[in-house]
Amino acid sequence: QNAIDHSGCALVILSPDARKSKWVEAELDYAETQHKKIFCVLARGDRESTALLGYTLSQWVDIQSDYDSAMNLLLAEVREHLKQS
Repeated sequence: QNAIDHSGCALVILSPDARKSKWVEAELDYAETQHKKIFCVLARGDRESTALLGYTLSQWVDIQSDYDSAMNLLLAEVREHLKQS
């Protein structure tokens, strides 16, 4: 929780396993209560198999097909968010 408290946003790496994780859910819930913007990184699976309830409208980046482009996009979006914070 300390790391979330001192961050400007939260990143969640999504996979079918992450969807089942109570720890991932708990950390996302905490980040949301702290009003942190959440960026979702799709690492394995598809949106349907990895979507977490309540986070379907969050910013998504799919790193499976073009990792470099997706990470550059994510980095730009995170930087822009942090500038505005």
